[in-house]
Amino acid sequence: MNKRILIFTLLLVYGLSFSQQKKQTYVKGNPLLALVGIGHLGVEHQLTNKQTLQADLLYSPWKTINRKHAETLFLTIEGRHYFNQSFEKWYIGAHIGGGMFNLTKPNYWQHTYENYQKGYNYMIGASVGYQFQWKERWNIDCFIGGGAVESFYKGYEVKDGVTTKVDGATNYNKSSEFLPYRLGLMISYKL
Repeated sequence: MNKRILIFTLLLVYGLSFSQQKKQTYVKGNPLLALVGIGHLGVEHQLTNKQTLQADLLYSPWKTINRKHAETLFLTIEGRHYFNQSFEKWYIGAHIGGGMFNLTKPNYWQHTYENYQKGYNYMIGASVGYQFQWKERWNIDCFIGGGAVESFYKGYEVKDGVTTKVDGATNYNKSSEFLPYRLGLMISYKL
């Protein structure tokens, strides 16, 4: 019985000391996308010495230069494992995400009439990245990733001001692809 109490006490003390360690949190933004009016913001929080959890949101409220649909909103949650320590050097990540879109497929860009797809999707995949200190309290995070994408959408066509549904699906068209869909450079600030 005394051994069990001793083991329980040691585990409790270890757990409490582990939770008392000061965890770091960074807020981040993608300056390259900001230059073209697309918001890509995130928060990365330290879980352990080598693991973090990041949530980021990408929002594009715009149409293309040719007035084609390009509005998107995506949320991604990613667990990261750093090989050195949290927020330093190389890492790998696993993520899930989802979003909504109102897009014109590239093969419709040359049409004289308007053709677009509106729907939602979810993603699951992996990333690899490198993060380094730029200045005191500032980091730069470069990453690339991709994975499986499941999309559910409806196709529309606008001719002479009249919008009609053009696909033959009863509810939603569905598509499944393996795609690279994460590529970025984010500037991070330590809170």
